[in-house]
Amino acid sequence: AHRLTEESDGPIRLGYKAQDILDIEGENPVLVDTSDPERLRLNESSMIAVLTQALQDLTARFEAYVAAHP
Repeated sequence: AHRLTEESDGPIRLGYKAQDILDIEGENPVLVDTSDPERLRLNESSMIAVLTQALQDLTARFEAYVAAHP
């Protein structure tokens, strides 16, 4: 996550850079709206499925680790 502004005053707001996500997604992005190349935007609602899957994968790995290390 990156700080969205360079301002040193005010609330800190964190987010992802659409360019960073686009680099990961490649040719057919789902998480980044590329309809306006000058103003890339994240489709934040699309991230829910990705984050849910990541949590499920991490949970399964953790459970396997716990089972192997009683």
